[in-house]
Amino acid sequence: VTVTPPSRASIAIALLQGAQILGTIAGPVSAGFIADHYGLRASFFTGAAVVAVGFFSLLVLADDDRAMGAPGEDPSPVKPELRLAPPSVGNVLKRIWHGARDGMRDLRLAIALPGFGSILGALFLTQMVDRSYGPILPLFVAHLGTPDNQVASFSGLVVSLGAASMGVSAGLGGVVASRWRVYPLLVASLVAGFFLCAPMALVETPMQFLVLRVLIGLFAGGTVTLIMSLANTRIPSASKGTAFGVISSATLLGTSISPLITGALAGFDLRLVFGLNSLLYLIALLWVLRSPQVVAQIAVGAVASGPVEPTD
Repeated sequence: VTVTPPSRASIAIALLQGAQILGTIAGPVSAGFIADHYGLRASFFTGAAVVAVGFFSLLVLADDDRAMGAPGEDPSPVKPELRLAPPSVGNVLKRIWHGARDGMRDLRLAIALPGFGSILGALFLTQMVDRSYGPILPLFVAHLGTPDNQVASFSGLVVSLGAASMGVSAGLGGVVASRWRVYPLLVASLVAGFFLCAPMALVETPMQFLVLRVLIGLFAGGTVTLIMSLANTRIPSASKGTAFGVISSATLLGTSISPLITGALAGFDLRLVFGLNSLLYLIALLWVLRSPQVVAQIAVGAVASGPVEPTD
């Protein structure tokens, strides 16, 4: 995101999201095949090998982003006297201290950006929804009458088709976000999530559940891509590293909290989870709509063409 031209940033984010979703499709299938044929321990060694491939790919194929600044610009955030100082424990500690201090400054600037809180809130809530299906999926599929010998395969089908539809949505979201205003698209995505999650609590057959899961992936699966694209237009270049770190933290926080809440609700009634998901989409929608930038873009049609500096 930092090194991609602004006109292509939304598409780059979509590619990243698509790659991540593709991993959620290919990973479980591959690990399951390896575990069935070579044992559970082989899955961990294979996972380590995949990570190693990623590491060497990044090491060999990716350029150092610090060298991609403007001509004459110092590519390193560390002061020259510290960067050029001879290596020692004291100098290393000084570099860590200066890096942490600058990081906290960028963090304060990122949080102060107009609309950044709405972006974080919407991302946190939508990630809670996205991670709510996993813990209850086999139980709910069995509850709908799926034969015991087909629960695992049908659950896998729901996961794969849901992830695939989200991948399609993420890709389309990136292309559309590069041409249209992002705020209205985000609002439409959240509205779709709200209206599609609620019927999930009322389904009577496994196929009805599968169809709704695919529809949610198609219409609301690009929400994360749209939020990331929106964040990219609001964050100054100097603060993007820290800001996207905060965004990633919000994503992981929603991912970690969701299974706890989902498991607690499932103890009372599995269908309560989908009612909560619909409510979370509604809260995210209202959270985004309360941002003045949303009102301005929807009513006037203004487009945020560049980063907005934080206000006092």
